[in-house]
Amino acid sequence: MAITETRSLPAQFIEDLGKDYAKQLTATTAIPVDTSKFAPTVAGQDVLQQRAATLAGSGVGSFQPFITAAQQQATAAGQTVGDVGTTLSGIAGLTGAPTSAQMQQYMSPYQSQVIDTTYQNLIDKSYTRKIYCRSSNCIRSIWWWT
Repeated sequence: MAITETRSLPAQFIEDLGKDYAKQLTATTAIPVDTSKFAPTVAGQDVLQQRAATLAGSGVGSFQPFITAAQQQATAAGQTVGDVGTTLSGIAGLTGAPTSAQMQQYMSPYQSQVIDTTYQNLIDKSYTRKIYCRSSNCIRSIWWWT
């Protein structure tokens, strides 16, 4: 009994391309690659960054004038607090709720008019609601308005 075998081979130009690619790949990978060119690096500093580094390195004591000024301000603030204590001891007798005469000093006539008008409007609206509810037999749930 004889065996019949059938093969489907690629076209000749495809075989030639594959052989050529294999030769080129072998030649390319045989060359050593300098991997140091792919290593990460830090970007250089610009002019402002260089000046900042120079100023920072110019001296650790460069902040001393600010510390001295802050100490002087703290001393002055302490003296002011002492003066406030003397003033407060003089007004210590003024305790309790303000009287109506004292409150009148801080109220303008305009404020009094606004307060009086607002109060009168609230009373009028409340009275109007009571009359409306009694005349139209409204629901009892609105009695909380009055």
